[in-house]
Amino acid sequence: MTELGQGGDKDNAAAVQHYRFAAEKPLVAAQSRLGLLLHRTGKAEEAVKWLTLAAEAGDRVAQNNLGALYRDGRGVEKNLEAAQHWFRKSAEAGYPKAQLNLGLLLDSLAKTGKATGK
Repeated sequence: MTELGQGGDKDNAAAVQHYRFAAEKPLVAAQSRLGLLLHRTGKAEEAVKWLTLAAEAGDRVAQNNLGALYRDGRGVEKNLEAAQHWFRKSAEAGYPKAQLNLGLLLDSLAKTGKATGK
């Protein structure tokens, strides 16, 4: 609610504190949300840490968001194979945004001759 400004003022710093508290328990959904919020507030390197934890635990939203960071080289070195891996995991779990992202990435790789088929 703090992140969205529901029931009070929007406060990203407070939201980060609340998510961090829950993420350290560890609650996977909080790790995923913390990673996304950190990325949105310019802390991409720390975002990668939390998104990786959530993605490895099977959170399909975190998998998609981590794939986007690898695709774009935000917080990590650009790595299209890692991006494809995470988009595929999320897409196979039924996440529509990841299905789109995977398709777009594969199309781009095919046009450049870099598609791996993994």
